[in-house]
Amino acid sequence: MDYDYHYDREEHNNQAPQPPATNGLSTAALICGIISLCTMCCFYLSIPLAGLSILFALLSKGYDSKMNPQARTAAILAALAISISAGLIISTLATGNVQKTIQQYYKYYDEFELPFDSDSHL
Repeated sequence: MDYDYHYDREEHNNQAPQPPATNGLSTAALICGIISLCTMCCFYLSIPLAGLSILFALLSKGYDSKMNPQARTAAILAALAISISAGLIISTLATGNVQKTIQQYYKYYDEFELPFDSDSHL
C-alpha cells in the first residue's frame, strides 16, 4: 500500500500558476508601441515605430493560434498611434495652415544667426 500517493498529489496541486510565456519579439513590439503612442505628434517617427510594433507582434505569434496578451496590447497601441497620427496629418492638411506655419518657421529662423552659419572663421 502506498501512503505517500495522497500527499504527493496535493503537493502538485498547490503549485502557483505560471504567467503566460512572452518572448523578445512581443516585448520589442510593446516597447515600440508605447514609444509610437508617445511620439504621435512626430508622424515621421510614430508611424514607422507603429508599423514595427505591429510587425513584431505578428512575428511573436509564430505558429501559435493565439497571440499572447503582451503582443495584442502592442498591436492595439500601434493601431491607436497610427490612427491618431493620421488624424493629425489630415486635420493639418485640411485646415490649410501648412504654408502659414512654414512661413512663420522661416521668418523665425531668419531672425537669428547661428554661430556656425557665419563664414567669419574662413
